[in-house]
Amino acid sequence: MLSLVSALMAGCVGNESYTKIGNYFKGSDKNPVTEIEDTESEGTDTENNADDTEKVYNATVTTSDLEGSWRKPCGHVEGEAHYDIVIVSFSRSEFTTDIKNYIDAGCTSPLPGAPNPTSLSKFTLGNGVILSDGTIVTEFDSRTMRYDGAHFYPEEHSIVYIKNDTLYTGADDQDTLQRPTRLDYNRPFHKIN
Repeated sequence: MLSLVSALMAGCVGNESYTKIGNYFKGSDKNPVTEIEDTESEGTDTENNADDTEKVYNATVTTSDLEGSWRKPCGHVEGEAHYDIVIVSFSRSEFTTDIKNYIDAGCTSPLPGAPNPTSLSKFTLGNGVILSDGTIVTEFDSRTMRYDGAHFYPEEHSIVYIKNDTLYTGADDQDTLQRPTRLDYNRPFHKIN
């Protein structure tokens, strides 16, 4: 969470070097990213062959499915010594990210001096794609419009999948310009409203 989601979405503590943490960089650069055109896609209506080599599927997630707020429960921030809680809120073709950082595994003691990053991003949904386990997910592309507390990636290509009020995003183990090929089942988002 992502920007997404990948979400786009683990906590960070600012410093001058840029290090990939979830969907943003650690660092102190707070310059906003330039605005992009407001476009939105609900995916394809029919199954077809894209270029006779890659099959295109109907999208499984729509903009209306994402509407509202989703919470990633307290969890360890990979590669860091702290924990975070992430909330993403979707409205039409935009979403906000709000990350709170903590020093304990129960997320009860705030991390002193933590930037608690926030961002506003625009997103579009693309086609459905099938993963190696047979799950059909939806392409999710986002562009960060405004951020504070950390430098978010300006652009990200991910995937999303919703099942039983749980939002799964692409596993964040590669370059954000390369679309993930698997979902992050370890820390999904749960619908809160």
